[in-house]
Amino acid sequence: MKNRNQNHNNWMIHDDNTRHKTQDMKNRKHSRNAALLLGPPGSGKTTLANAVAAHEDISKIEAGALLKERIRTDEEMASHLKPYLEKGEMVPTQCVESVLADRLCEITRAHVLFDGFPRTEEQIRRFFALLRYQTLHLRSVAILSLDVDEAIERLVTRRVCSECGAVFNLANNPPERSDTCDQCGGELVRREDDKPEVVRKRFDVYERQTGPVVASFTREYPQLTFEHPSTALISQAAERIQRELTGP
Repeated sequence: MKNRNQNHNNWMIHDDNTRHKTQDMKNRKHSRNAALLLGPPGSGKTTLANAVAAHEDISKIEAGALLKERIRTDEEMASHLKPYLEKGEMVPTQCVESVLADRLCEITRAHVLFDGFPRTEEQIRRFFALLRYQTLHLRSVAILSLDVDEAIERLVTRRVCSECGAVFNLANNPPERSDTCDQCGGELVRREDDKPEVVRKRFDVYERQTGPVVASFTREYPQLTFEHPSTALISQAAERIQRELTGP
């Protein structure tokens, strides 16, 4: 990746434009809150993140979506990242940090919901360094729970628009036409990482690498952390996160 500082002692990338934009944002905002969303593949994190971010004062940062967008627009990074995503493996932390840093510099809303970072114990330290740098205060940690068989059942019927990224499910949220996006008319495709064998591997990776993250936040921040079954109403979790981010 070009123009990226390789030194992990500082969280943000250090090209001049990013540093100045980030400093401007720090000067504008002094009271900002953050929430963290954790959950296995297929647990409904994207749906919940969208519901939370419907609030006018909350932005969402979805690491997975940002990485996929970077793949579409950056050929060099695409060649590096595609093998990880297609195999259901963790993307290197350095790549995730880069796209998150870029996105944070663009945010204008007061509060931020993080989805997909941190995903490993090593990234927890990086996450809190980011919060400190951005003057963000952690107010909520939501953990979505789901078993692997339900995850596979959900994801094998998921379809994503190749143009606008809209998500449908042939079983419970079908488009009007099975191969066409209702929103923009683009082609609906099944992601490579939604194949059953890849979903199972992604779930195993989540339990092995992100399970300790869930345990750490549950142990260290019990007053901020709550578990929400993926089979329950997403709106209940969304309303709770919104209250905790925007409340006094």
